[in-house]
Amino acid sequence: MVILNNHISDAIWCCNLDDANGLWYNANYTESDWLDTLYKMSYRYSGNKMVIGVDLRNEIREDTVN
Repeated sequence: MVILNNHISDAIWCCNLDDANGLWYNANYTESDWLDTLYKMSYRYSGNKMVIGVDLRNEIREDTVN
């Protein structure tokens, strides 16, 4: 089984309060980008029986940068 996981937005090691990845958007990726990607990934894997869900955001925390 697979759960699609949006861990952080930037390709960096997770997690601390000053990495600018506490929320689903940041200076590099807008909320609109996030929603568009969520839609595309959900559509892409909608026919795959091994994909059982989507983790909307892992490690959500206070974002002290944005």
